[in-house]
Parts: sequence; structure tokens; C-alpha cells
Amino acid sequence: MTNSTLPLRARQKVYVTAIHQGNPIMMMGCKLLKQHTPSNFTIVKVPEEADIVLYLENGYLGLGELPRLIDRVRAAPYAMHFMFSESDWPFPVLPGAYPSLSKTVSWAHSWCYLSALERERANGAQASRYVEPDLLFSFLGRTATHQIRRKMLVLDTPNTPCLDVEDGPKRFSHFDYSHTYVDIIRRSKFVLCPRGMGTSSLRIFEAMSFGRVPVVISNKWQAPPGIPWSEFCVLVPEQNVVAIPKILYNLERKSFSMGERALRVYYDYFGPKVFFDRLLSALVSKYANRSLTTAAIIQRAWQAIGWREIRTICQQARTFKLGWSSRL
Repeated sequence: MTNSTLPLRARQKVYVTAIHQGNPIMMMGCKLLKQHTPSNFTIVKVPEEADIVLYLENGYLGLGELPRLIDRVRAAPYAMHFMFSESDWPFPVLPGAYPSLSKTVSWAHSWCYLSALERERANGAQASRYVEPDLLFSFLGRTATHQIRRKMLVLDTPNTPCLDVEDGPKRFSHFDYSHTYVDIIRRSKFVLCPRGMGTSSLRIFEAMSFGRVPVVISNKWQAPPGIPWSEFCVLVPEQNVVAIPKILYNLERKSFSMGERALRVYYDYFGPKVFFDRLLSALVSKYANRSLTTAAIIQRAWQAIGWREIRTICQQARTFKLGWSSRL
């Protein structure tokens, strides 16, 4: 049989859903799927037809949701079940992609934030590469989300603005957070991307989409796999914040080529047209054979458990106890 007569491989069918129905990431994902239909997968409307069930989540899913998740997996027993969650505190009980993954596990990896695509479309990021940056680096955001962000305020100078969003009106005339945020990124050669509540940052991918160099400041950040991050991204340990000006000054002559590389990688791996093809292909290639029995899910939950899961269970138990006591 010649190559020309080989049968075409059937496209796998994907059913998109969520444990928390109607959450922003699910709505955003469904909108993107309508605008850019995956080239290698077919979207179906009922789980019974699916080869893959993909859960799109953004809120915290803990032990309390485990029974509901197991029921959903049992309802489509012949499909692969994967999760994509933008939660700052991911609990990876299903094989999947979790942008702010904080614990290394063999059934999950980090990835781009879906919400970065929405911001990129709204701001017309591609046009930014034609803007000549005049700032070495910058940061504008909320510093209350992690102590490392407050430490970065010492780096603030006219050529390296690093300030809390509440101080924006004091520095910039006609301040508007969304527009000023975009303008500062466009003017910057490097964009500081400190961790917030989660280990990752949406800014990493926004900076890439603007053709700027992301500077990741997070000791627990897990880089999405298969991408040459060292070619366009700068990693700075949280304890080395004060060294950032010197580090970036020494890299300044490379900032343009690094930014161009960041832009190309972004659209090759994470852009709106390829996001779901890339995501689903990675999930299938890495985790297609992962067991989805109840025992396997519970075992992964046990391995992934952390302080947040324990605290949440304690809070729920206390609430139940108080509610029960009020009936007596």
C-alpha cells in the first residue's frame, strides 16, 4: 500500500465541559473554539460521542468536588478525561494542564493561560513590536498578592517603573489601568513577571504576545514543556530581586532578538489559532494511557494533596459542625 492510499487517521472527538458550569474560562474557551476550530480535533455536543472530555476550569477544585468529578468520569467511561485549570491553587487530580502548577507530578504539566489570549486580542499585541521601547524594564500591578511584588518596589525609577496599581495615578497623567498597563509593556524591553497568588503569572504570556522579554520571578514556576525558554525568557530567583537591574542591563543588547523570538514562540505554541490543537495534542501524547478508575483518581488526589486541601476540609468540617449544632 502506497502512502497515497493509506487511510486518513480519524480526528478525535472532544467534548468541552466544566465541573463549575458557566465559569469564565469555559465561556472564553467555547468562544475561542467557535472562532478557531481545531485542525486536528472535532468538537462534539454530547459526552457519549467523545474520545476526549476536556474540563475547562478557573476556580479552586478540591477534595469536596472529587465525588462529582468521579461521577462525571464514570458517565463517559470510554473517553480520555483531561483538565485545563487556571486556578491559582490547582489540585491536579485529573491528567491535564495547569498554568500555575506548583508541585511536579507525572500526569500534569504547566501551560499558557487561556485568558492571555483574550487580553492579547483586545489590545492588539502584534502591533507592539513596531513600537520602539524606551524603558529597560517595568512592572505595574497589585503588590498585595505576594511579598515578592512588594520587594520589587525598590527597583522603581523613571526608566524602570515598578509600582502598585494604586500609585498609578500619581505617576501617569490620564491614568487608566488597562490602557496604561499595555502602554508600559509596549515601552519596555523587559517585562517583570513576578508570581502572585499562584506560582505563575499571566504577564509571562502577555509579554511574549507583545514581543517583549518576560522576566519570571518565581521559585516554584514550572515552565510549559517542549519550549526553548532560555532563548527568550529570563529566570530570576525571588531572593535575587535586587540584582535585576544589573542582570537586565547586561542583556539589553539582546532584548530585541529575544523579544522577536518570544513573539514567534507565542504564536507557534499558544496563539488563538493553535491554542486548542497544541493543548489537546500535548495532553493526548503525554497522558492518553493514564488510568481513570476511581482508585487511580483517589491515588492522584492523595499524591497531590497540599495545605490548601487540608485547610479547606477543616473549614468545611467546622461549618458542618456549627450547622449541626444549631439544629440541636
